[in-house]
Amino acid sequence: GTYRLLSGSSESELELTRTTGNGKYTDKLVFTLDPRSGGRCSMVGCSESQVTSFIDKSTNCCNLRMLFCGADHGCKSVQNSFTVQELSVHHSMGAGQHWEACFPGSAGQPRILHT
Repeated sequence: GTYRLLSGSSESELELTRTTGNGKYTDKLVFTLDPRSGGRCSMVGCSESQVTSFIDKSTNCCNLRMLFCGADHGCKSVQNSFTVQELSVHHSMGAGQHWEACFPGSAGQPRILHT
């Protein structure tokens, strides 16, 4: 799919869309960033399908995860690799949250690194 950064974005809030490869579906995403000490940052993200989607096969979680997947997840990053600690996932009824759906053949959920 294709991600697009929207003009309403700021340094602390990124607004994006992700359009599927066939151009049929577009989802809206928002990342809220909060700087922390030691060069860290807190990130809260939300992805929402723009059509009725009861069983999304983890699509919305994958929309978000594809943007921060790094070496510790077994992904090759385009520019920077991030160490991520996913603390929680809240999803609507019928929505999935499986790492395997995002990265087929991966070992599953990323290991959590404490530094």
